[in-house]
Amino acid sequence: MLDRLVNFFSEPSYLVALAFGVLALGYAISRPEMFIYIAAGFAVLVSITPPTLFDPLEYIPLWGPLEGIRSYNRFFAVIGGAALLVAMTAAGFRLVGGLYPSAKLLLFTHMLILAKNLIYTDDYTFVVVVFVGFVIVAVVFSILFQAANTPTEAFSLYLLFILATAAIFFSANLFQFYVNRSAMFVVGGRFHGITNNPQMFVISAAPLLPVAYFVFANYRNLAIRLLAAVFVLVMLYWCYLTGSRLALLLVVVGATAYFQMRLEEIAAVTAIGLVAIAVISNFDTGLEISSDSRILSTTDTRTDIWKDQWEAFVSNPLFGEPIEGGGRLGFGESTWLGAAAGLGILGLLPMLALFAYTLKLTLRLWSSPHLFETSSLRAMVLSVVVVAMAGTFFEAYLFGVLTLPMTLFLATVFMMERVDQLSLPSGPLPA
Repeated sequence: MLDRLVNFFSEPSYLVALAFGVLALGYAISRPEMFIYIAAGFAVLVSITPPTLFDPLEYIPLWGPLEGIRSYNRFFAVIGGAALLVAMTAAGFRLVGGLYPSAKLLLFTHMLILAKNLIYTDDYTFVVVVFVGFVIVAVVFSILFQAANTPTEAFSLYLLFILATAAIFFSANLFQFYVNRSAMFVVGGRFHGITNNPQMFVISAAPLLPVAYFVFANYRNLAIRLLAAVFVLVMLYWCYLTGSRLALLLVVVGATAYFQMRLEEIAAVTAIGLVAIAVISNFDTGLEISSDSRILSTTDTRTDIWKDQWEAFVSNPLFGEPIEGGGRLGFGESTWLGAAAGLGILGLLPMLALFAYTLKLTLRLWSSPHLFETSSLRAMVLSVVVVAMAGTFFEAYLFGVLTLPMTLFLATVFMMERVDQLSLPSGPLPA
């Protein structure tokens, strides 16, 4: 670890990026409203992780500083997050009343993961970094949304965060695609962008599509609306390149939640996406569409994994299955079955409580349309929550290293909890 840090500080381009981060934090201390944008940048940067589905002999690095961020992801997650937290404290932000109930439920689960990993694993650094990174993100976003004094302020903060996140994530992927798109494909041809695998790209991109729907519907500036349309078309194309059926599922789920079963609008979005894919596919992208694409496949690739997870839970219902060979706890392709198999009933119960709490909170806010300035804002929040929750059934992204889907989920739920605290007469919902 020390050798890697020495290498980091000896690379000029990495030092320039680090200096830029320090200057941004220093500027934000005198302009606290800038922290929401820095938090968005942090959420994207910590998601730039080394690909998990590649042949080491075929590894292609990203562009300069992006590769530095990817190579030193753990360093940025902990040191960068700690620096952000210190700067926010210096600017006067405080954690008042502790963490939100959703954060406490997830924190308890992460404590179980840490404890079990420390008992079995040989890689102590990794598991501690994962835990500390989650704690930092939970505290940072709790502080950010506790700064809101009215529901309108909470919605405004959330809107600024998710707009900035979408813009930064899109820009980073677009720049890398222009500079060297080969680094964004795993061997076999499936697209993963600047994330670590095709599935992670999908569950990072899908919750951001409703943001573009919202911008297109609410902004009257033609240039901004065109940018939103380009964002949707390019994101749909990239999701298509992942070759993932999850991409198709989450895009449809998000569009259905946003347009609330207005079939003509869902059909329009689908048609535009299909036409865009057909048109863009006719251009010479320098890469062929993956022969490993599963987007239209009917092959069942998950049932066996879910069955194994269920059997592991049934065999070890209290604490989950033991870890063998000094490895780390894994959660497969489902948050809920992964929690059951890896942590037993001790880990599954708080996660089920989180699911029930998030659902109840969402329904409660959905039944209070007067809280939202526009119906499209209400639809956007609903669709982001629905897509994020749907993704948890196919990827255990709430348990691993910091990712964009995790931060989007936390920011969305924390915002809803803050609105609940500020506006609902019966007070915040119990955990």
